[in-house]
Amino acid sequence: MTSLNGSVGVTFDYDAFDRRTSKAFGTTQVGTLYDGFREVNNYSTAASTSTLLNGPGLDERYARTQGGVTLSILSDALGSTMNLVKAAGAMTATFSYEPYGTTTQSGTDNTAFRFTGREEDGTGLTYFRARYYSPRLSRFVSEDLLPPRQSRGVSLSRLGAPHPVTRTWQSAPGISQAFGSRQPHRTARSLEAWAT
Repeated sequence: MTSLNGSVGVTFDYDAFDRRTSKAFGTTQVGTLYDGFREVNNYSTAASTSTLLNGPGLDERYARTQGGVTLSILSDALGSTMNLVKAAGAMTATFSYEPYGTTTQSGTDNTAFRFTGREEDGTGLTYFRARYYSPRLSRFVSEDLLPPRQSRGVSLSRLGAPHPVTRTWQSAPGISQAFGSRQPHRTARSLEAWAT
């Protein structure tokens, strides 16, 4: 991306793990430090450093400290930031979302982590690690970097597909561990019969 609204240059840098390590708007550069894939610190050439307190989930953030002020981040079931709250309990910002992520904000404080806990990057797009999403268009505007596996047959669903050799229904990694023995293991033929 070379410009934002035709006047300010915008550049992004990524590391070997495809994590965005910095973004520059004109003369201001904001860098990011990671613990694995969790952002823990944002630093800037024009502002003080902000530190994030993360939960056990990938996009689960509890608080942000910047300039000696800590704001608790309250989120909904999707991980979308709903409120920012000071230590004394005063609500300093409220966010609401339309179904596909268009954000409305009220209050004095701000955060880049909004819809589904992902980062609005100042360009009107939301950074979802591997690709960018436009709430205005209700679409991802860049392709998924992980192509569908040919062994999955005609199903392009990432949640499951028939195994090409055993013809049993296979789920994505982590799904069977999450559901344990309660997850049904049906053959592709029984699924075809069930669907008709």
